[in-house]
Amino acid sequence: MKIIQKKNKKIAFILPSLHGGGAEKVFINLSIVLANKNNDVTLICISNNKDYDIDLKKYNIHYLSFNKKKIIFSLLQIVKFFRNNKFDIIFSTIVHLNIAMFFLNKFFIKQKVILRESNNIELSLKNKNFIIKLLYDFLISIAYNNSNLIVPSSKLKDNLINKYQLNENKVHVINNPISIDFNQQTKIINYKDFLKFIGINENKDFKIILNIGSLTKQKNQIQIIKAIEKMDNIENIKLIIVGKGPMKNQLLNYIKKNKLEKYVFLVGFHSQIEIFLNFASL
Repeated sequence: MKIIQKKNKKIAFILPSLHGGGAEKVFINLSIVLANKNNDVTLICISNNKDYDIDLKKYNIHYLSFNKKKIIFSLLQIVKFFRNNKFDIIFSTIVHLNIAMFFLNKFFIKQKVILRESNNIELSLKNKNFIIKLLYDFLISIAYNNSNLIVPSSKLKDNLINKYQLNENKVHVINNPISIDFNQQTKIINYKDFLKFIGINENKDFKIILNIGSLTKQKNQIQIIKAIEKMDNIENIKLIIVGKGPMKNQLLNYIKKNKLEKYVFLVGFHSQIEIFLNFASL
């Protein structure tokens, strides 16, 4: 009997950077999993901005950065790279890069590209002027209507389908993967040390509610803070928000104005998310 060996794939992940966001960690995790299955994996970034401290060579993952601040300045390098390097699948994430990859692939690259969208685009574009919103909506509608699209939740799938009249069969829900601890082991080993680590000096069992994500309007952390504020048992709750972003000062001002410093903690970006997950109730 002839044994058919499974052919390993050559896979590329392209994203704007490795700054401390959820989409970035998802692509890092997927890269590690696929590389561990003996696939040939390349991680490509537009800029060399890095928050995640990870040795990709340790996992046999190729890393390339075009070292550009904006996608528009890297378009020629993207085309040249993919014209010279053929992949079985190219994964792209973040809306502006997804748009660029769709059109570059259609006219120049001509490989299999799968797009991933994880943000509420309507909130992302909220502060843009009317013309910019119109242009984005037009380009997104073309790109996402003519691509296979991965989203992390059914709610986001419904949102995109309704807004851009997407083909339901081309939008696929794949939940975010379980986090992989690719960092050094932490010294924090118990609950008491954990509370000190995030700045809580009370020795009491709390319900830890955890939010992880960039501090941006589309992540809407302000809504979570307002919900915590209205809870009857707030004395037994601590909301921990992990991440960094442009909304930080606005969130801090709201927390201070409403005297929520005892209940809501912004702890900044941490690559060792597992520390927080270990002690979270929700």
